[in-house]
Amino acid sequence: RCSSASNGSACTQPAAHRAAASAPAAGADTAFGACSSRTTTMAAAASTSVSSMTGWGRTSTSATSTSRQLPNRASVIAQGMAQAKAGPARSSSPLPPEPFTLISRKPMAGGTLELVHWEVMQPPPTPPGAKPDPNAKPWARLLRVWLPPGFYPGDKTPQGLGYVPANASPPGGWPVIYLNDGQNLFDPPMSLSGHSWKAADTAAALIRSGALPPFVIVGIDHAGAARSLEYTPCKPGVGPPPGPRQDAAGWPGGGVDAYLARVVNIVMPWAQGVYEVASHPARVAFGGSSFG
Repeated sequence: RCSSASNGSACTQPAAHRAAASAPAAGADTAFGACSSRTTTMAAAASTSVSSMTGWGRTSTSATSTSRQLPNRASVIAQGMAQAKAGPARSSSPLPPEPFTLISRKPMAGGTLELVHWEVMQPPPTPPGAKPDPNAKPWARLLRVWLPPGFYPGDKTPQGLGYVPANASPPGGWPVIYLNDGQNLFDPPMSLSGHSWKAADTAAALIRSGALPPFVIVGIDHAGAARSLEYTPCKPGVGPPPGPRQDAAGWPGGGVDAYLARVVNIVMPWAQGVYEVASHPARVAFGGSSFG
């Protein structure tokens, strides 16, 4: 991670978040300098938040706690049925959804794409003497979960919101790949470049051809203006020229251990409980591009 990366044009922020990002949204995440030694352990990083390191970041603290009780599919189905019976909640408060709330689903590439609220991200603070950006507003960071054909009975995308019963998972759980820069995976409008990675179409083609068994994709949205912080083990742009990205010298960095700890301790157990994906390393992959 601390040597070089390829063109990151497809890994930058979605247009909707452009105003909230001060640095990593444009250009390529090319070579940056050598890191200083890393002394932060994964255990310590698990309790370190983006906001404590940079002055901006998450506000949904319940989604960051490693001790939070994560749901399984039976519990979220029961909760959804109870909510449906009670009817829509009436409240004038514009509070964001609880972490891991299913907010939308739609058919995609023969399977189903489900968008799940993870946390609320705050824009970066206004530098001293600068004029506040009126377009810099909090935004929702999502988990984007593509479920393959065969996940739901009859290969039909369920109607409405709320988790519903699914077909039994294969022995060992559904194979799963976790991908960074979730905004870029499925919907072109969410990618700043206007071109998605077509992850669902590619996965569906591989499944249809028999090259791979049915598997689940869990896309993890990047953190907007804190993207480089979470995806790098040191500040971009450090080290002598000509290799480093001198234009990235002001970007945040060094938070990769904290981010990976959250993926391992929070996102993965949640996906294993709710979507019954595999936990054995032989059936789990993790990927991304450029900084991610």
